[in-house]
Amino acid sequence: MLLILGFIAVYMGCLHEPSLKDGKNIALFMFVYVLGDCLNAFKLQYDTWKLKWIILAYLTLNVLLVLCYVSFHGNLIGKLLWAMSFPYYSPVLILNASLLFIIFSKFNFRSYVINWLSASVLSVYVLHHQHFVLYSLIGPIVIQLYNMSDNPVILLTGLFLITIAILVMSITVDKIVMPNFLLKKLNSF
Repeated sequence: MLLILGFIAVYMGCLHEPSLKDGKNIALFMFVYVLGDCLNAFKLQYDTWKLKWIILAYLTLNVLLVLCYVSFHGNLIGKLLWAMSFPYYSPVLILNASLLFIIFSKFNFRSYVINWLSASVLSVYVLHHQHFVLYSLIGPIVIQLYNMSDNPVILLTGLFLITIAILVMSITVDKIVMPNFLLKKLNSF
């Protein structure tokens, strides 16, 4: 499953298949979920790795990416580096995300709040990235905020507050439509 989805999401995405444009598609998200499940299944293999070496590898990869991109910006090597490193479907970005997943797997989160919020992360992306929501609701607010303020601190504060509002609304919608929430409400009548 991982290889098939990887082929569809990464290889076909790199060829710029129109239906997989930018990697913002169901094939890539399915691949990422299966990859996360595989990383979780093979946790014993990388559990012996030292956290400091994983963080060093993660930071080295990112510093090299930025340095190479800045060094080769505007020429053919820079364009190839961008295509292989920055779109959602790129192998380097997937490696980067996998390293970050492994880093976070080393921490033991026992917080009910973190686990409760993290269950709704996909809904934040799915809801705010819908064409109507993004371009008809969020876009005009961001443009108006940008046009109103010349002060970067005010602009960043406004964008931060908009981001928090999007998170709260998306998580609220996700929690309301979860089957457990509906069943509890129906059972309470």
